[in-house]
Amino acid sequence: MQLYRVALSPSITMHLKRIVPLCFLLLCSFFYSGAQQTNNKYQGLLWEITGNGLQKPSYLFGTMHVSSKLAFHLSDSFYYALKNVDAVALELNPDLWQAQMVRLIKLNDNYTSFSQSGGNDFITENSFKITHYEDNLKAALSTEPPVVNSLLYRSYKVKEDFEEDTFLDLYIYQAGRKLGKAPAGVEDYYESEKLVMEAYRDMANEKKKKDIDLDGESMSSILQKLQTAYRNGDLDLMDSLDNKMEKSVAFREKFLYRRNDIQADAIDSIIKKRSLFVGVGAAHLPGTRGVIDQLRKKGYILRPVKMADRDGAQKDAINDMKVAVTFSNQKAADGSYAVDVPGPLYALQSNYQQLNRTQYADMSNGSYYMVTRVKTYASFIHQSQTEVAKKTDSLLYEYIPGNIISKKSISRNGFPGLDIVNRTRRGDMQRYHIFYTPFEVLIFKMSGKNNYVDGEEGQRFFSSIQLKEYAPTPVTFKPAAAGFQVKMPHEPHVYNNNADDSRWEYEAIDKTTGDACLLMKKAVYNYDFLEADSFDLALIETSFRSSDIFDKQISRQNTTWGGYPALVVKEKLKSGDFIHAMFVIKGPQYFVIAQRSKSSADKAFNFYKSFSFERESYAAAKQYVDTFLRIDISTPVMPEIDGGIRTIIEQTMEDAANGNNSGGYITYWKKARNGLFRDEKSGDLVSIQMQEYPKYFYIKDSAKFWKTEIDEQLSGEDMLLYSKQMLTADNGTTSACHLVIRDTGSSRLINKLIVLKGRYLFTLSSMSDTLSKQNALSSGIFASFKPTSSVLVENMYESRRCFTVLSVACL
Repeated sequence: MQLYRVALSPSITMHLKRIVPLCFLLLCSFFYSGAQQTNNKYQGLLWEITGNGLQKPSYLFGTMHVSSKLAFHLSDSFYYALKNVDAVALELNPDLWQAQMVRLIKLNDNYTSFSQSGGNDFITENSFKITHYEDNLKAALSTEPPVVNSLLYRSYKVKEDFEEDTFLDLYIYQAGRKLGKAPAGVEDYYESEKLVMEAYRDMANEKKKKDIDLDGESMSSILQKLQTAYRNGDLDLMDSLDNKMEKSVAFREKFLYRRNDIQADAIDSIIKKRSLFVGVGAAHLPGTRGVIDQLRKKGYILRPVKMADRDGAQKDAINDMKVAVTFSNQKAADGSYAVDVPGPLYALQSNYQQLNRTQYADMSNGSYYMVTRVKTYASFIHQSQTEVAKKTDSLLYEYIPGNIISKKSISRNGFPGLDIVNRTRRGDMQRYHIFYTPFEVLIFKMSGKNNYVDGEEGQRFFSSIQLKEYAPTPVTFKPAAAGFQVKMPHEPHVYNNNADDSRWEYEAIDKTTGDACLLMKKAVYNYDFLEADSFDLALIETSFRSSDIFDKQISRQNTTWGGYPALVVKEKLKSGDFIHAMFVIKGPQYFVIAQRSKSSADKAFNFYKSFSFERESYAAAKQYVDTFLRIDISTPVMPEIDGGIRTIIEQTMEDAANGNNSGGYITYWKKARNGLFRDEKSGDLVSIQMQEYPKYFYIKDSAKFWKTEIDEQLSGEDMLLYSKQMLTADNGTTSACHLVIRDTGSSRLINKLIVLKGRYLFTLSSMSDTLSKQNALSSGIFASFKPTSSVLVENMYESRRCFTVLSVACL
């Protein structure tokens, strides 16, 4: 059995790069019960609930959140209880896990992105590089998202021979669903995540922490005893062992006791309406504040039900059943494909696998449906679909899991593909449909227990696949808010490439001539330096030419396009084809407009000549008030941030600054807070920073203060102050300085608005160029900005020495 402690530290919780789903954290339930040891009051994992007016008994079961066989000693009484209730519940309702998990991850990603400082972008080798697709193709064929294992299996390679097909909690849910029981949950995913975050915050703030006392025993010995106690249903011993490992009373209060109350209240609410079989972590059951006693206080009678020998026959019979699912048509955001799936396809990225991948896990049947897209640039590098298919075929033996049972050629909407059926080492059947377009490889995969994929569900999934066909009709393409238009052979294939340095890509192919068009756009915001245009154009060129498809450069000419600095090059490829490309800089927006052709004649290259700039279009601006940053602005870009989660994170950081940290150190100078307002489609952004000065800080010399601030914005003497405008507002209580910063040889410029009111200094930053000035996003935010009413008026030029002396005297 594999047992886990919580991986999150307080610092990780504070910064919250990615919230760990609650289903992982619940493993901690085994280590945080904390009830006082009594004389074997809690013996048994299965408890019958009667009394208090119930017409039928309900049942409470203590689980372990693992797939180890030691947790699966389930007897006839277990199955009897499960068969004779109306509903089955876990701590969380598995039907809702995925949607709630995706929502929470998105909210926390939004917060992480929003709270960045911004203005530190630069061009790298990969910024405009056409990358090889083979490694991504290997990963797409051989891997599954880590979340699939977390949701469905909790399997660990080194112990897979000693595990069941899923973890105990989900087995209970699946068995109940196969027996026709309604699904339920006794906790809310979102609220439980907030509670866990609060528990970590409280633990960080706790002044006195208890040292773990194992009485000379090793941790492995304690864990072995814990496993034995669970196998024997000895909740008293589990409780006692837990006390040995208890460290934080504050953490236990939120993570265990508060959740015990929530679970007991939910059980009480459900069983008043229908009988229930509910499985929660075994550590939630014992103790005066455990779920058992909480239900007794509500008037229910709870008695342990003896669990005798394991009933393998009933387990096998239930495993052979399946739950009927309802399919609905799911479409890709860009319309590239449509397919029928029993639920929404969720995008859950992994830090270890940057693949364009969506999936849906059928929690009731233990199967999953997945679509993976691998960008190939095949049309631009002049690789036919046949060549891409040949490369894919050479990888199948090594990268398809287990043994390939069958492989045959197929086609869909004119695109060639493969139909592959394989069986894993665990005996589960999987099936792939792989299709090749001029721009990407699309991989549709389904996996399930035993031969589930071979049923009607698999047939429905694979037969419903539809791929987007591109009509060979020339178009003037003008993407929403992107700020340009260009003529292309057909409606382009659009891709937001977040894996390779965050850029937008637009591809099309002329079927008559075989020419291919590629446009890349990337926003590069840097407030620390402004390189010469010729230098940055050369960096774009170097990045674009870093791919090994190039043979030699034929010509290179610096020029302008629409008044903006540009570089036009002609390249010969190793394949014998030619590329004509133009690199353009428009403020912080960098463009590559390239065309591949068999002909080297200049007249064959018309793609970049059709390119022109358009004014960016945004949604209507709305008022946005941020109480954390203390700002009030009008913006078309509205951050989607959860206030509850943000409050916990910000308060944790505030507490740490005030001495609630490992060293007890109190921070005199508070850390600046940041807000990043970014429009994803245009790439435009505005950065806002708020610095709160210490209580006793004051400004001795106004002129010197503003000179220091301006010098800092100029990065010393590296950049040039083009213009400066000093401003006042609110009857002189608010002072401000608007700066335009430039540098020699650069058409780009930096806009800064520095606002001082009371003890708060606000710095707004954005970029533009000498032709178009500020875009609508930055000009709107700059013009509407004001501090909120919580920023009080203070005379910052008055000495605080007397206040400091009075404060010390009052201690």
